[in-house]
Amino acid sequence: MSDLPRERPLLVDPLGPPLPFGRQLAPAMVTCRYNVDSGWSTLRLEDSSSITLTPKSAVFHYGQAIFEGLKAYRQADGAVALFRLNDHADRFAKSAMRLAMPVMPASLFVDACRVLVAECAASIPSGLGQALYVRPVLFACESMISIRTATEFFFFALAFPSDPAFGSEPLPTSALIEEKYIRAFPGGTGNVKCIGNYAATLASQVDAAVAGCEHVLWLDGVSHSAVEEFSGMNVWFVFRSGRDAILRTPPASETILAGITRNTVVRLALARELQVSEVRITLDELRAASADGSLIGAFGTGTAAGLVPVSTLKFRSGEQIEIGISGAEGTALALRSALMDLQHGQVADDHAYLHRVAT
Repeated sequence: MSDLPRERPLLVDPLGPPLPFGRQLAPAMVTCRYNVDSGWSTLRLEDSSSITLTPKSAVFHYGQAIFEGLKAYRQADGAVALFRLNDHADRFAKSAMRLAMPVMPASLFVDACRVLVAECAASIPSGLGQALYVRPVLFACESMISIRTATEFFFFALAFPSDPAFGSEPLPTSALIEEKYIRAFPGGTGNVKCIGNYAATLASQVDAAVAGCEHVLWLDGVSHSAVEEFSGMNVWFVFRSGRDAILRTPPASETILAGITRNTVVRLALARELQVSEVRITLDELRAASADGSLIGAFGTGTAAGLVPVSTLKFRSGEQIEIGISGAEGTALALRSALMDLQHGQVADDHAYLHRVAT
């Protein structure tokens, strides 16, 4: 237990399966404040039930708000470890810089996540793929209505035990190809985790649900011909099978988030001596590969989701690109299994991804 100041004692009860993503919030959160004159305050443990803000808080009017998402996993020996904690701290800093917000020192971000996970250790599930999802958020809380960067900010980190965002089983899913709206464009904020990015995708998500799809596949904002990413996940395609398989994924760019799970999967694939190609992928190429049978798999990767197979891409016109998914021994599912083994400490951690937390 941490000796940080807190408002009142917190009780954490173990939660059993199933654990729908985002449903059960742990009762503790870690908070911190920033003031342009005094800098960052000390971390504080508080009850996670509410926060109090003035209606003039700058975040409501000008949208200065960023977040991260990372997970703590129960390890094979019963210990607890955060996955790629330092990489999430770096990306949080990059998001802050893009929105003219103060950069939280990496050491403070790391400490905040460690304290929260230690406090919520009793709620961390042990099932394969289950985790304690940690959501750090930084937003402008200064009471002002003026078009300028704020001088006061509020940081908090929440946690909730959960299954992967799209369920614990790797069932095939589908995606609506978005040809109407644009998610990101050159010079914008598509490569950082600011809250406005996600608000702009929700109308498309509603349309996808109406079309019977779980995801939205976004196209580039210039030509509208190349795929970029799913809402909340990077996108991958598998061409050919077995040892001849080629994994293709669009390269991280100013319009595509540099996914940390994506980077992990790249390394896992290369370690399995699979070919990985980070290149631009067009809809025309996917149509042709589907027609000739060389497109044998697709999936998305993200912290919340893990690795999710996708079997069908749908257009608003009714046209579909059928993909199918690899079988139980297929490329996508083999990578999913390798990812979970790494996260749960069941294989060697060659890249020092696991950050153990004393509980």
